[in-house]
Amino acid sequence: MLRTGFFPLAFLLHFFPPKASIDGSPPIELRWGDNQMPGVPPGTHQVRVWFRYLIFGDCGVAQAVIHVPPGGMFLEYKAPTWFVFSKGRFPSLPVAAHDSPMPVDPPP
Repeated sequence: MLRTGFFPLAFLLHFFPPKASIDGSPPIELRWGDNQMPGVPPGTHQVRVWFRYLIFGDCGVAQAVIHVPPGGMFLEYKAPTWFVFSKGRFPSLPVAAHDSPMPVDPPP
């Protein structure tokens, strides 16, 4: 499951739904809140989440390399708090996982 959220005073983001890409896939349309992500197999994946804001293109971009266990996992995305052009974040992941390049060989 992928939970997306933003700071309550940034309520205008309700009009700009988030999108996600897994391993470079075409954008997956999401909504703010809980989103089921069916069909994501266990293993290492590159995840990117963002939203488009007015005419400015991709904003609040967050990307990370995650390892999905066989039972699935919970991932949370938070949009930037005050400035939409800042990076978003995955608060449920360790800091080292953010913006890291895709590993050549997944861990055993």
